[in-house]
Amino acid sequence: MARCGSVETLSKSRFWSSRLAGGLPADFDYQVVKSVEDAKALILLLPNCDRGQAAVGLYLHRDLIGAAAAYGGIMVAWDHDHREIVEAFGSPAEFLAALKNIAPSPFSQLPNRVDIWRGAVLSKNDALQRSNGLSWTRNRNVACWFALHDYVPELQPSLVPVVLHANVDRSVILAQHKARAEQEVILDVNRLVVSSNVIMLDGIDDTPLFAFQCRVADLWPDGEEYDRLIVNWRLASARYERWKRLLELRRSSLLQT
Repeated sequence: MARCGSVETLSKSRFWSSRLAGGLPADFDYQVVKSVEDAKALILLLPNCDRGQAAVGLYLHRDLIGAAAAYGGIMVAWDHDHREIVEAFGSPAEFLAALKNIAPSPFSQLPNRVDIWRGAVLSKNDALQRSNGLSWTRNRNVACWFALHDYVPELQPSLVPVVLHANVDRSVILAQHKARAEQEVILDVNRLVVSSNVIMLDGIDDTPLFAFQCRVADLWPDGEEYDRLIVNWRLASARYERWKRLLELRRSSLLQT
């Protein structure tokens, strides 16, 4: 493998585009990653099945390439496949530990308490385990969109959309991620569980939801009350859809000028 001083940067080199399209070489030399853009290019040039492995490699070589480059590449991999990158690190706890070492502190941009939301589609008969997911958002409309954009009740009678809300201490947040305009925050979920933060079902402010102990079907059986929540969430999801289309139109017009 050529050393970093003898090749173009990853983000501009046709050599790397062809070299990495087939997968991450076992002898890949991380010294060629000389910037945040190179780290991002490495992830984007690889097939998805190798991006998690490359993200781990960036982290392990963080003293060589710099924490900013390692973090930049890891978050590009995170954008494409949450599960792939968590599995590559070994577990959610190991991924969070790595992120804690390299992520820039979000605290200067956050108030002491932060409202966050999470949208998901769950099986009515499963424990509400996804309430402890790593990825939340500071935008309620975004969470509603995640809960409803792929939900078709006629085709998914055993599933139900859920939008969760919590007001958390900012120390629970490990990273803010703004790449996809989703106002995403990544949480230290272990601290969320053991702290005094209470997760709520959005729209029913007096119904605390304690993760790992309750089932959707037990707390909120099908009926008019839950249908009312879904209608409200659909309105918020539609607002986000309209905002996304407007943002895409603006970006398109800027590219054409």
